[in-house]
Amino acid sequence: MRYAVVMESQLIVFNGTNFRRYPESKYRSDRVYFTPGAGDKAKGIGRLHEEIWKAEHGQIPEGHHIHHVDHNPLNNYGANLTAMTKAAHHSHHANTPEARERLRSDEWLAHLAAIRPQAAAWHSSPAGVEWHREHARQMMAKRPKTPGLCDQCCEAFLSKRPLRFCSNACKSAWRRISGLDDIEGTCTLCGASFTHNRYQTKVTCTRSCSSKLARATDKARKAT
Repeated sequence: MRYAVVMESQLIVFNGTNFRRYPESKYRSDRVYFTPGAGDKAKGIGRLHEEIWKAEHGQIPEGHHIHHVDHNPLNNYGANLTAMTKAAHHSHHANTPEARERLRSDEWLAHLAAIRPQAAAWHSSPAGVEWHREHARQMMAKRPKTPGLCDQCCEAFLSKRPLRFCSNACKSAWRRISGLDDIEGTCTLCGASFTHNRYQTKVTCTRSCSSKLARATDKARKAT
């Protein structure tokens, strides 16, 4: 027979909803936050401090967290709650003395050492690679377009990335003109050295040599 371990909890009822926290839980979020049951979560009810803020101010703005001003998660009075963007909220808590001390603790360093191989394996897995691709697409979609000036045609253009050219055609033209992709070759017909673009299949130094080679090749083909 299996026995369930029942942890002692604390209960607060707000707007007809039960919120509980578990002071002895191994998870910090369960220790410090009053959380609704699974059924209420499915209805869109958040943690106690979030529901108190919503009761006074309305829906939480998209992309925002509800922050405890005095850093005491048990102080859920409305005056102690404020809405912050996710980025600002994470940055704020990461720079507190408690957070910096926690990041230097032996327990935290041991935790990082334990999860690092698992994280590396996931990031290189098909699911991890696809997540990064989708994340990159989402970030690019959110990025605003900024003005640029094409180095080749000098036309103004808008782009989400810092680009030097307005199109691939202008980029290719600039590379051809600059000689960036030029290499040295030897003429198949006369043996003279000549310069050509590495992406061009060129075996003769001039049109004259090219025509002579074509005639010689055609003559040899007919002879066989």
